[in-house]
Amino acid sequence: MQSGSFFVKERRVTNMSMNYAQMKVFTLSLVGSDAMVEQLQQNEVASSGGLVFEDEQHSSRTMQSLNMMRKNKHFCDVILHVGNMEFHAHRAVLASASPHLFELFTADDETKGSQRENIITYKLNGGYDRLALEKLIHYAYTARLEVNNSQVKAVYLAACHLKMDRVVRECIVISSRT
Repeated sequence: MQSGSFFVKERRVTNMSMNYAQMKVFTLSLVGSDAMVEQLQQNEVASSGGLVFEDEQHSSRTMQSLNMMRKNKHFCDVILHVGNMEFHAHRAVLASASPHLFELFTADDETKGSQRENIITYKLNGGYDRLALEKLIHYAYTARLEVNNSQVKAVYLAACHLKMDRVVRECIVISSRT
């Protein structure tokens, strides 16, 4: 192994008897080095403890990254056509946000099986408003929907068709206020 090389090795990290300040210095000084793994090995206590880490911002960072990839058309595996507009996206993200698209993608997978193309194009019929669909795709990636009053009906109709119940309910609530 080369001195100072960087590698990742799966290892169970157990009770390291360091306080927070020591851990911070340890982390800053050893991240990305062979010395980090050696120090972890020296501090490992195999019988107890362990590392449990829950990154509360992981989901939002992941979705932000996926949204950026969508905007740059990186790793997109579906193109939705509405009129003359194309919307590039990731099937997994859209399927998780829309039961209708989940059903559409699942049926396509069952029909084509392993013969499925890398990028699939769907023409969405049914009078989708292009701007409404764009807003719903943005919502699927960001959990944020911003619609002015003149667009609420179009977003509502598209959300109904896509079976996006949460958005449908919010559109009903805002419509009842105006």
